[in-house]
Amino acid sequence: MLAFRPIVLLLATVVAAMAAPGHPFLLFSAGEIPALRARANAAPLLLDSLAALRAQAGAPAGSFTNHPLDWTTHLEALAFVATIENDSGMRQRAIARLLEDLRRYDPADTYTKEADFHDLALPTRALALAWDWLEPHMTASQRAEILPALDKWCIASYRHSETKWWREASYNCGSVPVAGYGLLALSIRNDTTNATVATCYREAFRRLAQNFFPTTWRPSGICFEGPNYAIVGLKYPVLFAYANARVGGDDLLADTGAMRAMSYLMHQWLPWGGCASIGDNTDYGARTFAAEYLLGLGRTRDAEGIWTWMKYKRAKSLDPLIAYLWYPLDLTPADPGQSRPPTSKYFEVTANRAGYVFGRSAWSDPNAAFFAFVTRFDNCNHQHYDMDSFLFGGFGTLFATHQMLYPYPSDRHGVDYEHNMVIVNDGGWPTANRAKSCADDNSTRGMLVGVALSSFADYVRGDAKWSYRDNAVWISNPAIRAERTCLFVKQTASPYLFVLDDLEQDSTTINYQWLWHAPRLPVAGTGTLTDPLILSATNASCAIQFALPEQPAITNEIAMHESNSGELKPSGLMRLRVAQTGARVRYAAVATLQTNLAARPRVTAMAVACPTPSAGGLTVRLAEDTRDFIVWQSEEEHRQCGIPLTAGHLRTDGLTALVRVQNGKITGFVLGEGTYLQWDDTTLVRAAATVSVSSGLDDRQILGRRRCQENLPPLPPRLIKIASLPKEL
Repeated sequence: MLAFRPIVLLLATVVAAMAAPGHPFLLFSAGEIPALRARANAAPLLLDSLAALRAQAGAPAGSFTNHPLDWTTHLEALAFVATIENDSGMRQRAIARLLEDLRRYDPADTYTKEADFHDLALPTRALALAWDWLEPHMTASQRAEILPALDKWCIASYRHSETKWWREASYNCGSVPVAGYGLLALSIRNDTTNATVATCYREAFRRLAQNFFPTTWRPSGICFEGPNYAIVGLKYPVLFAYANARVGGDDLLADTGAMRAMSYLMHQWLPWGGCASIGDNTDYGARTFAAEYLLGLGRTRDAEGIWTWMKYKRAKSLDPLIAYLWYPLDLTPADPGQSRPPTSKYFEVTANRAGYVFGRSAWSDPNAAFFAFVTRFDNCNHQHYDMDSFLFGGFGTLFATHQMLYPYPSDRHGVDYEHNMVIVNDGGWPTANRAKSCADDNSTRGMLVGVALSSFADYVRGDAKWSYRDNAVWISNPAIRAERTCLFVKQTASPYLFVLDDLEQDSTTINYQWLWHAPRLPVAGTGTLTDPLILSATNASCAIQFALPEQPAITNEIAMHESNSGELKPSGLMRLRVAQTGARVRYAAVATLQTNLAARPRVTAMAVACPTPSAGGLTVRLAEDTRDFIVWQSEEEHRQCGIPLTAGHLRTDGLTALVRVQNGKITGFVLGEGTYLQWDDTTLVRAAATVSVSSGLDDRQILGRRRCQENLPPLPPRLIKIASLPKEL
């Protein structure tokens, strides 16, 4: 990774990139212009993009957004259209516009007015591209006036950034201006005699190579700041990195998960549209499907990703220049509903420790069920105190949802009781969070200790005991246990979620509250196995029923939303609470989704024989001929494996197990962290060491024991025997 390369190599990269060819070279060369011109007729998106650029080029200055920097949009479009269409008259108008802008606008004035950091790269990008495209057609006197002015803009941007906390570009707010002055420095440094421009380039390269790309992006494609800030931070660095590689410099994009960012967004996107609400920046809709992702889609040959991008993009939010240049014409979009990629994926945020799981029952189906599970280990910008929280829904409604109820200025931003998790007493963690800190003072040391994903069911288990501590107490004081297991069972007409919680804070009697946030829907029922709590939406319902506690004391309240001024008002969510008091408490709940309440799955308790007092079992009747048998036990000795447990025909030492029987045949099973699973005389799983398995009729996943506590990679499965399932019923 570039973050660990010695500075000698970084300097060698800088020297290698000094041998820049003649203009244009940043995004394309003179020899590539005819092929670029021909792209306009290759796809409707490209024709529309060029039409948008032509409209911008032909519009009067100041007619775009009334933004103080909207001159940059006009300049860039004018210079590009003149270049791509080889229009000498328009080219001269573009040069005249560049001269006019440089005379009219003072960089010191732009930066001293403290413009929003999102905008600080607008002028440096436009000036870099305009110089790159127009310089060969300028007169000597024009160059003599323009180049020193560009030096001034580049250096002013650099020096302004040097006064800011984000100057090292580890976050989105720093990557924007740093990449902006880096791009301008790259464009002019072979032409100028100002030595400071070389410093601007060197520092931009160093900060993006050592800080931004390694810090912000994970190999899986996840940006730890969330889907909206992903594109905020990527928009300008990807331009700089692309141009830098074109002139022989190190390719900053080769080793970064940023090129797989659309894969993450595709999985977080809800089946019925919209971004799954994790963290505080997911309410931005389709504008997150930005044109800059097209470069990564082309590089990774992500056919399903480009299909998703094309389906959900918002045309008016696209950068037409980037869309025109980077749309991969040689990549054929593939509908994931037809190509059928895996329906679930684990995106690791911290290697070997924790991350996010996103699952769905089907692709390209707006009625599909959806599930997300959150574990975190490292502090991340824009994070929330949401360890082991989940989202769950289907048929167009996210029944277990989340909303950012407390804004940045609030001391409660990202607070624990905003999420679908168990809180201690009345919650309120973190208590030591700085105002306006984006909740990055949290101590979330949650770990994903178990996972197995397939089209049949997803198994996840999180250990959040290190997260259940008060940040105001700076000692090692984890909870004794804080574990949550989820089974998302999706290969059925009525998908369901099984949630198991086991909490013991500090051996004293404590009040625990199990929280579920939902849209404000009609509610009926008590939440028992015989009288589920029914949340009724337009197209479907969600039935929540508890095996533990057997008689849940459910309260329902409207969740309050705090404005930036501190005023509290009712939000669009309701908060369900199930309170228990004790030293150690357990919750076991099943939530089913159905379009017809009369046909909802019936859940009943199942007796188990196991020395562990925390063991239990349930039967879920999906249809007259189909039943799921679920058993569980706690990890009493923290060895990621249980002790022998028997429930009727089922035998296992797993912490969780599920067997589906349909018409007398086993059609799916899950073993969560165990060495064997049997049904009568049939051995479904037998392994020499702990494994997690999810297996259905179509696919299966087998994973060895995760070693999160040791910060080591998972062990490979060893000497494992897996039963075959019937191909047909």
